[in-house]
Amino acid sequence: MITPDEKNREFTQSIELITGAIFEKFKSNYAINHYYDLNVELLTNALFNAKTDIERAATYQSDSGADRYRKIAYYAKWISCIKPIQVGIFPVNLTNYYHLGLQRINAAFSVFIIDCAMISTKRLSDSLLRDLRYCFEFRHEMPAEAIALILKHYYPQPQNL
Repeated sequence: MITPDEKNREFTQSIELITGAIFEKFKSNYAINHYYDLNVELLTNALFNAKTDIERAATYQSDSGADRYRKIAYYAKWISCIKPIQVGIFPVNLTNYYHLGLQRINAAFSVFIIDCAMISTKRLSDSLLRDLRYCFEFRHEMPAEAIALILKHYYPQPQNL
């Protein structure tokens, strides 16, 4: 059984990992400019909501708790819903352009987190990555359990988060 201290440590490590190395890698891979910032408070809120849903689902579904697939699916779903990547300070004439891109960038960030967390020898197809981005961008009603099933099918063995 996992103790509350271990849960809090895992939660804190997740926040540190996402705000540090993962976000920096995402910025460099997607050429995100300096107008976008990762709002740590919104990210913490998203991860806390995911953690709550994971614990709630685990009490109804199994005694062993949620597997890695479910955890990653819930994290990605909540990150796409809360949208922790926000627009920082930038010239006024670009306001509409950058606000329209927030939903797309946060959806891409959710898929990037899945890709980082589920390292596998099998590479996901570009069409599946597009489909996942579409789900995170426009299908917020899609349950995280469905996303977890997709991950189980395409990623044979998840790595530790």
